[in-house]
Amino acid sequence: MTDEDKELNRELRKLQRKAKRLILSDFYDSVKLSDLQYEVLRKLTNADTHKDINTYLWNSGTIQLVLKQIEEQVNEMKKAARRDNPYD
Repeated sequence: MTDEDKELNRELRKLQRKAKRLILSDFYDSVKLSDLQYEVLRKLTNADTHKDINTYLWNSGTIQLVLKQIEEQVNEMKKAARRDNPYD
């Protein structure tokens, strides 16, 4: 395994940790995912190495964009929950 492969696998693990954090959020069940977002998330979470992910997805920033979109939805749900229940 080359140094580049090791670096890409470290980046994969970082993205997987972020995805896991979002999925385990109490608000994830309220997130609405498009088919594309769902497939990108599925491929990311099931990958063992960076080579398990399509090169286009890896290089285009699509994975990061999808995670950002999910994170924004989760944050909106959190804000809405705080507005609805200010004593919580």
